[in-house]
Amino acid sequence: VVTLLRYFTGVMTYEQIGAVCGIPVGTVRSRLSKARTALARHLRESAAQAHADVRAITAARRREAEQILLPGRREYASLLRDAWYPQLRTVWPDGRHTLGVDPVIGLLDRSTGAGVVQRLPTVVASRQIVIWETEILNPPEDPYHCPAGSAWVMWLEAGRVSRLRLFHEPHAA
Repeated sequence: VVTLLRYFTGVMTYEQIGAVCGIPVGTVRSRLSKARTALARHLRESAAQAHADVRAITAARRREAEQILLPGRREYASLLRDAWYPQLRTVWPDGRHTLGVDPVIGLLDRSTGAGVVQRLPTVVASRQIVIWETEILNPPEDPYHCPAGSAWVMWLEAGRVSRLRLFHEPHAA
């Protein structure tokens, strides 16, 4: 997760990555160092086939994200209930923990109902992890309804989202 955040999303500073993962900055640095070593070894060993697999997985996960986050879509509740584990474990930006998909559906209901639109510039996916990076457009009458962007870090079990960690920078003062 640390490596995917650092190199494939806008969540790039060690402090941001530490906040998303709930770990100290020193641990972020250590994990990045180990990941670079492992990545170099894997790149030498893998080559073409792995790249095609990752590209296909990422494309499928992007389509799923677009179905859930596209403006005006109201089917996200059934999509989430079908594609995510009923006992989804979520860690929210404020540190709260919730169980189930209903709190995520509630967030999307409130945001969509307030006129918030999410754009999806980045999706990074592997067989075990998916990261959505969103840009959030607030309605003009409520420009601070949501932060300017977010990262959704999801862990998969048997292809379904079982854990979610939402991250966003606090509003500028």
